[in-house]
Amino acid sequence: MSKKDISVSDRHRNIQALMQRINKKAKREVITTADQAPNPYMLRYPTGCMEIDLDLGGGFPAGGLSAISGPDGAGKTLLLYMAMAMHQRIFGDSSAIALAPTEFIPDYFFMRFCGVNVAVPDEMIEQANSVRAHRGMPKFTKEEIKTLKSQTGEFLIIRGSTGQQILDGVLECYASKQFGIIGVDSINAIQSAAEASSDGLEDSIQQAAKASIMSRFADRFHPMTLGIEGPNYTALLVTGQVRANRERANAPSHMQKYIKNYSEVLPWAIRHAALIRVLVWQGEKIRGTSGDEKGIQQGQVRNWEITKGKAGTHDGIRGEADYTYGQLFDNYGSVLRMGMKWGVIQEKQGKLHIVRPLDKTVPMTSPGPAELIEQLKQDVVLDIWLRQEILMAAGKSCLYKH
Repeated sequence: MSKKDISVSDRHRNIQALMQRINKKAKREVITTADQAPNPYMLRYPTGCMEIDLDLGGGFPAGGLSAISGPDGAGKTLLLYMAMAMHQRIFGDSSAIALAPTEFIPDYFFMRFCGVNVAVPDEMIEQANSVRAHRGMPKFTKEEIKTLKSQTGEFLIIRGSTGQQILDGVLECYASKQFGIIGVDSINAIQSAAEASSDGLEDSIQQAAKASIMSRFADRFHPMTLGIEGPNYTALLVTGQVRANRERANAPSHMQKYIKNYSEVLPWAIRHAALIRVLVWQGEKIRGTSGDEKGIQQGQVRNWEITKGKAGTHDGIRGEADYTYGQLFDNYGSVLRMGMKWGVIQEKQGKLHIVRPLDKTVPMTSPGPAELIEQLKQDVVLDIWLRQEILMAAGKSCLYKH
């Protein structure tokens, strides 16, 4: 009997037998049917800024690695912290986050300013009190110290005396499946100087031989994302630097405006491992328009581009949002703006009506923008529900809890 004469039932039995042999040899289920190998990408971890989250397909996907790159001061670490803050907001005491700072211990006060409810070390509170006393300001009250020591869920700091130890800690935490988000800030501090300055694998024999620390990290990380040990809903988020784009500098002047100013210098293993890569950079300055603030810089527009998009988004998406020093991104205002853009929030007879895109019903109304924003701040369930309705109206769907 030729292969083409094999019946459907015989082929099925042969394949089942093949699977059994392979899995028995591996002593684990390394081969299975497609319907038994789901991916976790439907679960997203949003930043809270709807403009960015829409471009990300709802947020950073669970079950893989995403990278945020940009020049100094562009907001890379800010986006990382924003995602962590939203994770705490959505999951509450069930939130579990780990952060691997590769260059310096993070500024806990800035983390809290970004919305991350993390306990500030006693030593930092004492130092802040010394600064306040030097300025003639009162020390923190007991109630303020209690607030600074509060924390939502678990928050771990991954440290090491070498880059390898840090990455080993990241891998152990990822393998545990106990965390929602693990952040590495910044991944470039771990790669070698030669790797950071090269344009391709051919520039380095070490890289070509996969001998770098990042290649070894990727070799261990990739199998964890394949679901062999069951789904892993952890998102690994890394930040990285950029450099001036040589292609732009060498291009004719009339072509330079079409080429990005910056080029990513993420380690090659990380670039290929990432489901999503986001490039962020500073845009035009935002200045006050009236009173004592007129002409004084209040912030800057932040621009971004999805330079690699899988798992619900795609390459080449660009966006921007206002960033001010007082409130950073206006996350709740972004819900209002994007809701009105996509028709989920409609103004009628002086009131705001929430219109579901699925059936055009109006489940709620609000007296006005300020009142709706206040409702979103106070009611996390309403906030997340409205965000998902906006995503649906924009043709995107995701889960924010599993």
